[in-house]
Amino acid sequence: MKQSDQKNLLLAQDVDNELRILLKKPNLLEAYAEDKKLRAKGEELKTAFEKEREKQKDYIKAEINGQYDQEAKALTSYKIINNGLALKKPALEYNEVFSMDNFVKKVGNNYLFNIGNIIGSYKKLD
Repeated sequence: MKQSDQKNLLLAQDVDNELRILLKKPNLLEAYAEDKKLRAKGEELKTAFEKEREKQKDYIKAEINGQYDQEAKALTSYKIINNGLALKKPALEYNEVFSMDNFVKKVGNNYLFNIGNIIGSYKKLD
């Protein structure tokens, strides 16, 4: 089940770096920088990686929207703790801190928790 989340949340550069560490291969950008023929390709790849890193916040917001069927009011922070690519640590772990609307409503002197929104959307397969 983690594979779709990995595809949506992990950056290509982070996946490449992790796999190169596991395979004991040099960093891709460093290897391209050392080779005169591949230096221009390395700069192009570096630019593409930087653009993707800028979009990571949008990927996290899309994941929250998919989970709760509504946009986050504010995304305070996010972090990929473990990418789940290594055999010794196979679980994908990430942390998101965000605020949402419509989860708690004040009713008189009491508060009403909309537990259905907290659990997430109901998926029905036909």
